[in-house]
Amino acid sequence: MRRTIAGILIGAVVLTVACTRSQADAAQLTAAVAKDGTAACCSYAQADAALLKCAVNSDKVSTTAKRFTDLTSINQLREIFDKDVGATRIILLVSPTCSVCVRGAGWVQKEILEANPDSRIRVYAVWFSMLETDAKEQWKHSRMTDSRVAHFWDEQKLLGKRLAKHIEPKSDWLIRTKSKVEWDAIYLFGPEAVWGENKEIPSPLIVWGRTILGARKKIMAKIPSLLNEKKR
Repeated sequence: MRRTIAGILIGAVVLTVACTRSQADAAQLTAAVAKDGTAACCSYAQADAALLKCAVNSDKVSTTAKRFTDLTSINQLREIFDKDVGATRIILLVSPTCSVCVRGAGWVQKEILEANPDSRIRVYAVWFSMLETDAKEQWKHSRMTDSRVAHFWDEQKLLGKRLAKHIEPKSDWLIRTKSKVEWDAIYLFGPEAVWGENKEIPSPLIVWGRTILGARKKIMAKIPSLLNEKKR
């Protein structure tokens, strides 16, 4: 027996709660096409497909939310960093809609994490707004999916300000713009590095650079020895 249009519309309304407006609108519009009854079978199938896609996407959003932490204090990251002593650690300062930042994060995912699947590496990706298009909602977990990555949203740019103030030498971008916030930057720390309660930043810092892509060569020059050192 054919299901009624009302049944499909009810399903769309329920799923709308968990879906984006555009996805919900698409599901409801597809269901509404069947009102004249001339192509009911096709319309029902299309409506079911739209509703299924909406449900799947809402599940992805829910999963993503669980893997994203609001950074409200430097101490949050300090504690995690020190708990990971013994691992090679990387801090990334990134903007969610900066294409160069996102490509840099992708490079870390592919060339460092995927290339060393069994190595003890921790990455702390700290995202914050630096462009007009940036917003917390623009962050996509799919950009760095390795379980060794911890993602943070830094609304106040706490870490970008801290590293801009205490890392020497300053980047050319900081000097040129006189900005007080560093971003699109990568910081590499070895297994022995600690942050500690009395330090402004972790030490020792092996190497850092801006942009992430621009620092690839000097980062990759240090990674093998750090990973081999931990194996010995």
